[in-house]
Amino acid sequence: MIMIKYVILITTFLLFSVQNVFSQNLDSPISFQPKKLPNWGGVFLGFSGNFQSGTLQTNECNCLFENGAGSGIILGVLYEKYIGNALNIGGSIGYENKSLTSLFREREIIDLQSPNGESFKTPILFRHTADVSIQQLFVNAYAKWYPFSQVLYFKGGINVGYMFDASITHSKEILERNPYRLPDGSDATILFENNSQKTVIEQGPLPNSSPLQFLVDVGMGIDIPFGEYTYLTPVFRYIIPLNTVTSSSPSFSVNSLQFLMELRFPM
Repeated sequence: MIMIKYVILITTFLLFSVQNVFSQNLDSPISFQPKKLPNWGGVFLGFSGNFQSGTLQTNECNCLFENGAGSGIILGVLYEKYIGNALNIGGSIGYENKSLTSLFREREIIDLQSPNGESFKTPILFRHTADVSIQQLFVNAYAKWYPFSQVLYFKGGINVGYMFDASITHSKEILERNPYRLPDGSDATILFENNSQKTVIEQGPLPNSSPLQFLVDVGMGIDIPFGEYTYLTPVFRYIIPLNTVTSSSPSFSVNSLQFLMELRFPM
């Protein structure tokens, strides 16, 4: 929710700023006319806020993770063509890295032994953390529409991604303070086999991942003149997945809110 508020504030600021720029340059070469040139090329770079949908289930303990969040980077190149009636069509190819972290706490009953040999069944608080990392290449086909002016446009598209790397690290951490005070007044130390309060339960490729990812995107952009016939464009996109990341977790997918900067120029 905080990221969405920032996006709204940034968008409002850019709209007012760019409106002032164009109101002073309506008759200049930097107007809507350059967008009617037939062919455009460009590059883009940005970051994403990622949000988990559904439930991720791990293999080692069948733990269930929900409400994960993370960030990522996107970069690539684009090509688009003006086809009339304030409409452009285009495509892009690029690389994306997405991360996602989800966690939960639980108490487990552990047998702790005092120095005099007495055993106590003790509820110990643990924290489970799942860190998911995804790297993919993607192709995107889209359409852009300028409904009101030469400044603001809306876009929609279809993405096909090839997920060439998907990994998970599931860690477990003891949250109780050491040494732990037992009911008889004696102390006990709670550690994993690695003599630490934190251990890795599972680490490696995400099991049964789905390499092909199908997504749709909707968004908006604001064209800012950056030299004659060149535009620097902030773009906001929301990415909606159409399939899941892994068949082991049938409801697990990743939605993204992206902020990109495009540099476009005629070709």
